[in-house]
Amino acid sequence: MHQGRISEQRLVELAPFVVEAAADDAVAAGLVDRLADEILAFVRATLPRIAAGAGPIEVVLGGGLLQAPDPRLRDAVGVRLAALDARLRPVVPADPPIVGAALLALEAAGADGAATARIRESFAERRRVGAPSAAKVRS
Repeated sequence: MHQGRISEQRLVELAPFVVEAAADDAVAAGLVDRLADEILAFVRATLPRIAAGAGPIEVVLGGGLLQAPDPRLRDAVGVRLAALDARLRPVVPADPPIVGAALLALEAAGADGAATARIRESFAERRRVGAPSAAKVRS
């Protein structure tokens, strides 16, 4: 990477392997911990603005590594959230982030409810035929 032999695009492809390797490799485990700490830093920065009420606060854990079958990163974030504030509840969406983006784009374009229903049904069908389901978070 530093010598320009690996592009940033290709480097991103390594992330799931690093999470998987964290079970047996101290360096990989350190990287997963650091990423969990970075995610927590984002939550900590926004918490004063969103924590006005006394009820639970949902923290959406979206994106490939957080929605992946391997729970290491999700679990590390869940533990940190619980330690930061007992009201924080990690939530992992059933669908990839692109679904929300597509729904917002359709809404902005003035699409009717049938179009959004087709998007939702398309991803529901995808889950029914074997696409990964929503991941669980242990805290």
